[in-house]
Amino acid sequence: MIRNAVVTRPGRASFRGGVLIEAGRVARVFRGEPDRVRRAVEEIDAGGDILAPGLLDLHTHGGAGGDFLTASPETLERIARFHFRSGVTGFLATLSTASAGRIASAADTIRSYYSRPTRAALFLGLHLEGPFLNPDRAGAQSRRYIRPPDPELLEELLRAAGKTARMMTFAPELEGAEELIPRLKAAGVIPSIGHSEGDYRATRRALRAGVSYAAHLFNAFPPLHHRAPGPLGAILESGRVDTEIIADGFHISPPVVRILFRLQPPERIILVSDSVSATGGSGPVGPPRRRGGVLAGGGRGLGECLWNAVRWTGLPLREVLKGATVNPARVLGIERGDIARGRPADLTLWTATGELKRTILKGRTVYRKR
Repeated sequence: MIRNAVVTRPGRASFRGGVLIEAGRVARVFRGEPDRVRRAVEEIDAGGDILAPGLLDLHTHGGAGGDFLTASPETLERIARFHFRSGVTGFLATLSTASAGRIASAADTIRSYYSRPTRAALFLGLHLEGPFLNPDRAGAQSRRYIRPPDPELLEELLRAAGKTARMMTFAPELEGAEELIPRLKAAGVIPSIGHSEGDYRATRRALRAGVSYAAHLFNAFPPLHHRAPGPLGAILESGRVDTEIIADGFHISPPVVRILFRLQPPERIILVSDSVSATGGSGPVGPPRRRGGVLAGGGRGLGECLWNAVRWTGLPLREVLKGATVNPARVLGIERGDIARGRPADLTLWTATGELKRTILKGRTVYRKR
């Protein structure tokens, strides 16, 4: 039982109370002090801290010295601990552009590791970022493996990823890209726009063809121009595209984050970390960069991005929280990201200033600040 907490659900008014957890699920949400519990329980006095759902990160390449594409089981353990320290209780393991053989090997290692009961809830599937990207917007992606859209290569990649493939980011303006959209949707894979140089019309065609997700908006896209709105213009005009943002303080400036929260319906904003092996390590604070100053992944964990967005927008936590909980859960079609009876007890405890005190996965404490 967790008591004496400020229960904060996405989009709902907060209240003082707590939860009762049984067999890894929320058995009861209560206001005020709980009724007497007849059987012995472990009791956590939250001391007035904020009790919120665990965070869901749909775009992370790893962290704390590990990358999903090359990780060993030992490295995957470090990545898991990194996410726990940021309040994350579920993620899409994102694989950078690579060969089908490399993706198959990484997918096998990831699936095997996360089949363990203590970690299975963390792994929500694979996000393939590439290889059908625009080389002019490659960013930190390896140009060596970027390829034009190819139905046969797509099938090979989907076989390599297996049933765990949940999302693929590609540039829809490339010749043949539009034909990939129905195949991805038929396979249960979310088509995501990213690393794109397309114009307004090409992006509109992709949206009409069924694309409704955009990876790390503003990053690896041409700027929005008043005479050439490009992909950003088409995406923001639509109001029906789920848009990732990396609110780490490096990828997007705070004023742009504020503007986006005013332009986009709050249900369409997805907060992500885009974390990489250097994120959360012992090196300098900030995002890693490649030669020429190109940003090569997020500089913060998702928890820090969440609280950055709260501070920058001035919105209440319950509103910004949607972008890291119920919104990504809806995108994946899973019952996560909220505190409600019968839901998995994936929870976080935060101070009022955004310091993470505890992460709980399926009713078990996996991180606690000492």
